[in-house]
Amino acid sequence: MAKLFPEITMKGLGVELKLYPFEEKSTTNPESIAVLLDDGHRSVCIARCDSYDLATEVIQCFMTACAALGYDL
Repeated sequence: MAKLFPEITMKGLGVELKLYPFEEKSTTNPESIAVLLDDGHRSVCIARCDSYDLATEVIQCFMTACAALGYDL
């Protein structure tokens, strides 16, 4: 079963959060995923995680922090 990689639009910030799988040949880390912050013109990597579950946790933490700052998500 293929994993779905979520893309979350954050209206208050005008950006999207995306997961991007790295295609690396590594025996120590077979699954490496980047969490990207994309504004439509460029992307910034805010985290590089060793698992899909950890990457989705980073997205949840980022969204919680933005909500705490008062942004409308």
